[in-house]
Amino acid sequence: MRQLFFRLNRLLRQMVLFGSGFIVLGTAQASAMTADDFYHIYYHTPSYSAIVNDCTESASAVKTAASVSGANVKSGFIHLTNNGYSAAQAAGLIGNFQWESSPDLDPTTENGIGAYGIAQWLGDRQTNMRIWTAANGGTDSFDAQIRFVVYELNGDESAAKAKILETDTATDAALAVMQYYERPGNDGSQRDRIKNANDVFDKYSKLAGESSGITNSSYTPAGCPSTSNTSSPDCLNAEGTAKILCEAEKYNPVSYLEDSIAGHQGGEAWHKTCPTIDASCVLDCSGLVSVAVYDAFGNGKSWTTSTFLGDTSNWTEISASQARAGDLVIVEGGSHVEIIDHFQGNTIHTFGAHNSHVPQPQQVGPSSYYTRSNVVHYLRYVGKGAEASV
Repeated sequence: MRQLFFRLNRLLRQMVLFGSGFIVLGTAQASAMTADDFYHIYYHTPSYSAIVNDCTESASAVKTAASVSGANVKSGFIHLTNNGYSAAQAAGLIGNFQWESSPDLDPTTENGIGAYGIAQWLGDRQTNMRIWTAANGGTDSFDAQIRFVVYELNGDESAAKAKILETDTATDAALAVMQYYERPGNDGSQRDRIKNANDVFDKYSKLAGESSGITNSSYTPAGCPSTSNTSSPDCLNAEGTAKILCEAEKYNPVSYLEDSIAGHQGGEAWHKTCPTIDASCVLDCSGLVSVAVYDAFGNGKSWTTSTFLGDTSNWTEISASQARAGDLVIVEGGSHVEIIDHFQGNTIHTFGAHNSHVPQPQQVGPSSYYTRSNVVHYLRYVGKGAEASV
């Protein structure tokens, strides 16, 4: 797409289409125009639809320009900016999702080959999305799907995330999301994805970092009251002990350290030492679980890997067939704990604090290292607050 505009720029040289007439530019002005300048003029011309009809790309591939209104567009954009993406990068993601699903980001959108949801997940990626969202608010919940986007980009799609984070403009972000995350092939949709992204950026960039207030009117929580000042609003729709997983996931930037200060002083005290979640904060495997339980249910107790099993007032052992998102697996002969995300065959996808011998951000985060044969115990939280969430 970018090459197409460079060719047009060279051909027109001193003229740029605008409205029903022309803007005549001097040779120096035309030569100085960047691709992004040209995109901006192109996409903000009133005669956009007429230009589309003259384009060399297939007219059948052109969708109606997406609306930037709607609660899902706004809350999704803000949610992404609250999870490490710039306003331009968030707009690039949302603009692609509008093309993939619908202008208002309908989470139930399904195409003719079975691709589903706001990002039109297919195959193994759709399977993972369905498993994760079912445990975190519901498969047809927009809230759950936009949170899964963040989760997927932090895990299996981390290479795509790296490319997206390299971009500085909504245009470049839209192209990066298309090429590395959506990977649709040559479907002639570049123009509309870019237009969507720039429209979203123009309308919502000033809202970056505000509270997203993500909700889904079709999903009614089973009752997950916020019992801690540090509980994430995005986790209120998580059902049962899946809320532990949801709360743990916000600690992806934290560093690993096996120490008494790594979450074992109790959740409230730990948060006072770490008011801003970043690499200066430290957690170990059981400390992460302790802090996540505090965030989810307000239980200020802390545990080590060796004390979970004996604390029957807070933890109960379950079978492998009963295990679900938010439950724990004790592995490595009983010396390490991880939080279950989902199962894929014999592989257990987990979230945990791993070790300090790898670079950030891999010290705390998702993992698919363990299999069912590695598990010594499966445990479920049954302590304070759990009865209100089941």
